[in-house]
Amino acid sequence: MRDDSEIVVGEKVDLVKEKGRFYRTMIEDMYGGGSYLVGVPSIGGIPMLLHVDDEVFMVFYRESGRYIAPMRVAAFEKSGEIRYALLLQKSEPQRDQRRGAFRLPARMKVLVCEYEEGMEKRLAAAETSKASEETAEPDAGEDGDGAAPADAAETDDGGNTNVIETVTLEAVASKDISLTGISISTKREYRPGEVYLLKLHLRDPLEKKPFTVCARVTRAYPGHDRGTFHVGLRFIGLTRNMNEALSRYVYALQQKLLKQRSQYNSG
Repeated sequence: MRDDSEIVVGEKVDLVKEKGRFYRTMIEDMYGGGSYLVGVPSIGGIPMLLHVDDEVFMVFYRESGRYIAPMRVAAFEKSGEIRYALLLQKSEPQRDQRRGAFRLPARMKVLVCEYEEGMEKRLAAAETSKASEETAEPDAGEDGDGAAPADAAETDDGGNTNVIETVTLEAVASKDISLTGISISTKREYRPGEVYLLKLHLRDPLEKKPFTVCARVTRAYPGHDRGTFHVGLRFIGLTRNMNEALSRYVYALQQKLLKQRSQYNSG
């Protein structure tokens, strides 16, 4: 029986940088020492920007889950009009389990806000509207400079449109995060099934446009310190852009933890 973490020739995989989009490509050939030849992928005719020594993640899928393998671009080849990249595997693929194993420790500022019915749909609609505006021809204003209106929705670096204003209930610290949810430590009592709007400061506690997402409480139980609670929330209404932004953050965090572990083991 084949190991699910094994990569095979002809298999379709995704390539993604720490801060970038997902590009679909295929394993064209394999060599010894964990090296793979793939076609340089593109989206809309624009190829993925790759250079020698760039670090990328190769993502592939099995019935048992999603697997992620960190790679390094070693060289390029060209056959006719097709350009190929030679990728060297940096460490063994790890399974991105929907529960447990891929939940990573992460301490960040989280604003827990009141939720109103349909907020996740409003976030998705605003994001779709923003994407449509970006692909449409710019309209010239009265001055003819095509400037966007002052109240246009703003998008943060994570591809998440931050347009909903709501009442903030508390600012807390996260304990861990995955692609599907987050856990927080709080002195406020939450009940499973309740839904909230979360603003996650993924990069900086002072960032003005945090990542905004709706989440449902799945578990809540007393924490180690008296009067505290450990609360788990599952993200709901995630769009493709939101998933990609979360994936970039989780992959970067995973890479950081792997480097720390490697340095500890070699010390």
